[in-house]
Amino acid sequence: MIEPQAIYHPLYTDNEKFIILITGGRGCETPTQEVIMSDLTVKQIKDIKVGDFVMGDDGCPRKVIGTMRGQSEMFRVQQTSAEDYFVNDAHIISLRKSGDSIRDGRYTAYPEFLDMRITDFVNQSKRFRDRFRGYKSNSIPYIEKYVNIEPYLLGVWLGDGTSMFPQVTTADFEIKDYLREYADRNNMRLAINGIRGNAITYRLAKNGGLTNPLMDTLREYNLISNKHIPQDYISNSENVRLDLLAGLIDTDGCMLRNGYEIIQKNEKLAKQIKYVADTLGFRTSINKKLARCNGKDCGFVYRVFINGDVWRIPCKISRKKINKDEVRKNKDWHLSQLSIESVGMGDWCGICLDGNQRYLHSDGTVTHNSGKSFNASTFIERLTFEMTEAEKIVHQVLYTRYTMVSAGMSIIPEMMEKIELDGTTKYFKTTKTDIVNKMTNSRIMFRGIKTSSGNQTAKLKSIQGITTFVCDEAEEWTNEEEFDKIMLSIRKKGIQNRIIIIMNPCDSNHFIYKKYIENTHKLVEIDGVQVQVSTHPNVLHIHTTYFDNLENLSPEFLREVQEMKEKNPEKYAHVVIGRWADVAEGAVFKKWGIIDEFPQECKKVGLGLDFGFTNDPTAAIRCGVIDNRLYLDEVDYRTGLLSSDIVKSIRPWGLKTIADSADPRTIQEIHNGGVRIYAVSKYPGSVVAGIDKMKEYEIYITKRSYNLQREYRKYVWAKDKDGNYINEPEDHDNHGIDAARYWVLGELLGKIIKSQKVSKEELGIW
Repeated sequence: MIEPQAIYHPLYTDNEKFIILITGGRGCETPTQEVIMSDLTVKQIKDIKVGDFVMGDDGCPRKVIGTMRGQSEMFRVQQTSAEDYFVNDAHIISLRKSGDSIRDGRYTAYPEFLDMRITDFVNQSKRFRDRFRGYKSNSIPYIEKYVNIEPYLLGVWLGDGTSMFPQVTTADFEIKDYLREYADRNNMRLAINGIRGNAITYRLAKNGGLTNPLMDTLREYNLISNKHIPQDYISNSENVRLDLLAGLIDTDGCMLRNGYEIIQKNEKLAKQIKYVADTLGFRTSINKKLARCNGKDCGFVYRVFINGDVWRIPCKISRKKINKDEVRKNKDWHLSQLSIESVGMGDWCGICLDGNQRYLHSDGTVTHNSGKSFNASTFIERLTFEMTEAEKIVHQVLYTRYTMVSAGMSIIPEMMEKIELDGTTKYFKTTKTDIVNKMTNSRIMFRGIKTSSGNQTAKLKSIQGITTFVCDEAEEWTNEEEFDKIMLSIRKKGIQNRIIIIMNPCDSNHFIYKKYIENTHKLVEIDGVQVQVSTHPNVLHIHTTYFDNLENLSPEFLREVQEMKEKNPEKYAHVVIGRWADVAEGAVFKKWGIIDEFPQECKKVGLGLDFGFTNDPTAAIRCGVIDNRLYLDEVDYRTGLLSSDIVKSIRPWGLKTIADSADPRTIQEIHNGGVRIYAVSKYPGSVVAGIDKMKEYEIYITKRSYNLQREYRKYVWAKDKDGNYINEPEDHDNHGIDAARYWVLGELLGKIIKSQKVSKEELGIW
């Protein structure tokens, strides 16, 4: 039986308040577990701090909003197609239904992707464990950045190059031809520096000048006598990483059973090769082997195996090219059968994230952060046993998060965990989206507001008989109108109705703060921090901090909190204690407002357009000015849009459009579709110039512009390696802001690329 913390006792004793507001701060893995960060670097989980960004399962950043440490029983998770890892007994593992199960129509009550506590998974039937498997992410997208050495050439040099000079030894004519062509393109010459059997050592030599430009670049990357893959090549586009792998395979690799094997004596380089392949979604493994040369031991080598859709790797040597049609795929290489065993007590570290709480191990394994809304979930579970004596009315609970991924795949396992700990499992059954109390027929319905089918507000408010509306992670909501529509539909007679809002305090622009705290609050001092607690007559405000759970926190966590308090008291006040902030820490735009409608009297009205690539959304923002006020309105914000879709979306507005200049072909196609569109000039310093110009205005965003408001709340300055802010914003989750900035640069600063004649062939039009 769960004993609620004392601070939550009013949940059970206050039967008069309609609105319950729960605010405050947010297991776990072995401390040395490596995690992919949002910039494709790798950190051990023990070194991850609040405010860091890890890579999510969808290739988008997840912000770390909390960290935890402790000691408990640990488990080894063994995977058939990925690396083993260690977690504690409270960890939630991410599972994917096997292809056979989907084709055979098995387990239809479960979604394809499922999050489940590890102890629950162990207790499932063998058939269930066979059908639901651990999984790796697909290829991780990333922006393309300029590198000083072509990635294929770097791969060739790392494989068969001389570690001290810009020269390569090869017997393959394809590499020779590539080196000659590279030399011609770069005003260099290809010289022969030695012959040994069929292999010739080629040197890329300078063609005049004081120094060899390729040698200079090798020095810049610290590669001389230090072969490794510079981070610039890892934190880069999929094409750059694929070209790099191709160069390594064409020199040090060989084909092996529909895949490749690369042998390296350099342990660091071998592990980097494996990691690059992991970020591209391939199945990988590495092992250490004692090599023999001419019958004698010659030290250890590392064998890296790469399988999966390896036909994507653009090898140049004919015998090393793999044809997709010739590969017989007998299973999905992303999936792993799991075997779990206890390994005794041990230390663990955990992180709490925003979004759907999924993140990636360094090999691409998808996993999930742990524990949240524990006491509130227990209260909701117990509500389902409540029934009025006369009318036999029971609770119907609508439990929402903003996205369906969060609601349907994460909350149900977490809620069932609380039910199990409360000792009432036998009274409940689950469906794909609901938990039903079999004794009372009370139901907890888990729904998302925003799904692939669109906004579900109208559909949800029409559900009959709802007694309790739970708005979890309310900081993700920015649309007050959507919230009000559902809230006002909660009016079941004969039983107490409740609105339960669970959130981490964000900034004071949020409508929850405006609605229930701004004009009706008292200041409560917690550890020297003045915290705003609602005194609204309809609100029961429970504000919790780590002081309410001291007995369960590790000394390491407490030391980390104390260090933050001393070094960054503002961050401590907002993140740890939960004071509502005027703006996010390091916010680029500190002041902006929300208006109901875009003013009709605006001048210079136009559209800013940022193109979405891979998983990013395309953002179209209507912009206009009145005196010193800049007005912004979200016209479109969707992923997967083709040029024709963009034309259909923005042409009816009939406005001059200033667009991202990164894709001239798309701009031409939109122009051909009847849109007056111009490319913005993205010159060095243009990002900061656009921001500075926007800051000259008072900025107002329309109420309907949910995504743009969310971006403005989270748009912060980047930091250097020492944690100091630099004069450059973080470049993620800023598509709407970029679109508005393009309009400001083009329309207000006149930074538009002049039209030039381009042939159809250059555009790829035949």
